[in-house]
Amino acid sequence: MGKVRCVGAASAILMGALLGALLLGGCAPKAATPSGPVEPVAKVTWENTIGPLLSQRCGGCHGSSGGLSLTTYEGALKGGRRGPAIQPGKGEESLLVRALRGTEPGLRRMPANQPPLSDEEIALISGWIDAGAPK
Repeated sequence: MGKVRCVGAASAILMGALLGALLLGGCAPKAATPSGPVEPVAKVTWENTIGPLLSQRCGGCHGSSGGLSLTTYEGALKGGRRGPAIQPGKGEESLLVRALRGTEPGLRRMPANQPPLSDEEIALISGWIDAGAPK
């Protein structure tokens, strides 16, 4: 018999965003407006998806009390001692993604002392950065 797993708020937000991005904005056709160009149906932004995910998973250590802050959009763009955490347009090259994947030399996989983010969560963050890290 399979195991039943509880889904937390961040997982529910992420799964909704992933489903919306994949089904509505990523692979599915886009909605045409009667008077204008084709517009995406769903868009992953800091405010609707990335901010809540990083605040919940990383905010305990990377809050707004100095150093790298991942609880605000501005703090995430600014970065910390190692420089900018996010390079808009360069998801996999961004320090944030390398830290989450555990591929940044001299830095252990983040979040420290917590379960790692799933591959899907990291891919969502990387894709958001690739799209220019919209607020």
